[in-house]
Amino acid sequence: MSYVIVQPEGDFEPLISWWIGSDPEVQKRQWEDLCLKFVEEARARSDRRGEDSTTPLFNVFLLFDEEEFPDGLQLSALEDLLDQARKRIWGARLFFVVPPLKISRDLYPIMESLGDWMTALLRQGVTDLVQVPHSYAAENQEPLLKALRNAAIKAQKRQQFLYAMADHREWRCAFLTAQYEGRALVSELLEPLVIGAPSERGHSNMLLVVTDEILSVEGLNAYTYTDDPMHRNCLVATVNRVPSDALSGFCKEQRLAPPLDFRGELELWYFLLQLNQLRQWFPPSVHGASSIHAVHAQPESILQPVRQFPSLLFTSAFSSDDEEKPQWLAAAGEVGRLLRVLPHALEQQVELVIQPERLVQALKSNPQPNVWIHMGHDSASSGLQIPGMDVTQERWVECFKQCDLRLVLFLTCDSHEIAKVFAQSGAGVAIGFEGKVESDKGWHLAAAVLKAIFTLGTSRQVILEAFESGAGAFRGVRTVKATPRAYYARGRR
Repeated sequence: MSYVIVQPEGDFEPLISWWIGSDPEVQKRQWEDLCLKFVEEARARSDRRGEDSTTPLFNVFLLFDEEEFPDGLQLSALEDLLDQARKRIWGARLFFVVPPLKISRDLYPIMESLGDWMTALLRQGVTDLVQVPHSYAAENQEPLLKALRNAAIKAQKRQQFLYAMADHREWRCAFLTAQYEGRALVSELLEPLVIGAPSERGHSNMLLVVTDEILSVEGLNAYTYTDDPMHRNCLVATVNRVPSDALSGFCKEQRLAPPLDFRGELELWYFLLQLNQLRQWFPPSVHGASSIHAVHAQPESILQPVRQFPSLLFTSAFSSDDEEKPQWLAAAGEVGRLLRVLPHALEQQVELVIQPERLVQALKSNPQPNVWIHMGHDSASSGLQIPGMDVTQERWVECFKQCDLRLVLFLTCDSHEIAKVFAQSGAGVAIGFEGKVESDKGWHLAAAVLKAIFTLGTSRQVILEAFESGAGAFRGVRTVKATPRAYYARGRR
């Protein structure tokens, strides 16, 4: 039986944990309870005075024991579990945790199933696959809980590599190690991502797996040299061993990123798949030009770094009344659906129980977003509805003073007037709805727009063309007559 552990960011003591039962209705209630628990934690934080009131971050771990993984896990059950989790965790990091898997010929009958499971994890935006030697059935869970916390910390560092190193080229792997038990089987398991000789590299980026011996410059160049060596990415990694100080020093001397370490071959496999899935967000036409060159960035940038992807801020506000619980659940579902169409390594900010003071604090403590998506209630003649408060449209605009807002999306009823105010105040494009919007329909429009800006950029033309497409999709599913409206300021780029 699988198990769920939810940890606050940086802490090993769980917020909540439970066994996942076989009854679908029980599973559904468990995930809904977690969704509302996150809202309660955000509301409790918002009541603090003189302290950080931003929504806390959480990591959600799905754990499977040796009886379930790999032989006892059905793909359909895994997909259902991941779908429920993604729709209820408000964009929290989601981890798939399995025990160390001995690489042997016993895996041949399930190699295809392993690939299907990996695809399911990617499709649902699972942050990382983690292999840990500790069981959640043990009497003392502290070693497991600390291993999970450390895995989440390591995953954040891996996400940085994903963003920094992914491009339009395929990533492949080479084992520059002495023969060890199972190495040949690992190559077959990861085929066709593993190559056996430098002549097989083609135009691929390379992930070089080494052991404690120092990688030679000759060995490195054999797999990475081209007429333009700065135009090929390379990462160094170890499997089932911590990188030595000497290896870290070598990578630094060669101007490579610090070596990665994986606790098993499945972790390595999933990381390779993540790198390659990001290729879809890097069109090859531009990067293939011979006069365009990638260079190594300095460890500390002198200039303000430009982000590859837009930075997203999701906010939501409903009351604490029981009748509003379905609204909270629907909003969490919208966040989950939208994140599934975006790059899986995306780090976004989600603020619940929002109000102006908390919004200002959130904008100070995190990188300023250039896309704001709000879910809640609205009224055409006033600002966004906040329980117990009267907040004007102008007050909301003031919160984003000096922000570079390229896109504002109000997935709320009667939000066309506040969208117009944001456009007049300098937002690139602001989108709202005139009339009542069904809580499970607005995401059809939002998904089209978000996917476009992550693929083609945040220019007004890109957003407005995507709005037309998304508005058509929305009109095709709506059952009440709400009209999507997009606004921009005439005379501004």
